Amino acid sequence: MGVLRYTPAGAPVVEGKLSHRSQCLEAGIARNVECDFAFLLIGPQAALFAALPLGTQLVCAGFVARRSRHSSAPVLHITRFDVKDN
Repeated sequence: MGVLRYTPAGAPVVEGKLSHRSQCLEAGIARNVECDFAFLLIGPQAALFAALPLGTQLVCAGFVARRSRHSSAPVLHITRFDVKDN
């Protein structure tokens, strides 16, 4: 799902891209929603996340912030995730 690395302080970090696919109703009409998100996960769960097989369906929670002080590109900071039951 992403490559595990460590910060200079020793915190585990995983970065990558998540793909979202769903269907929702908008104004009573079914709409297919597809988008990709850059993500970042820092902390003990990063190693668990990095070990997941590509294509694993997840439910993620977190917040969206700028990539950096100099970039307005959004990044999803994952604070919690669960493997989705099929």
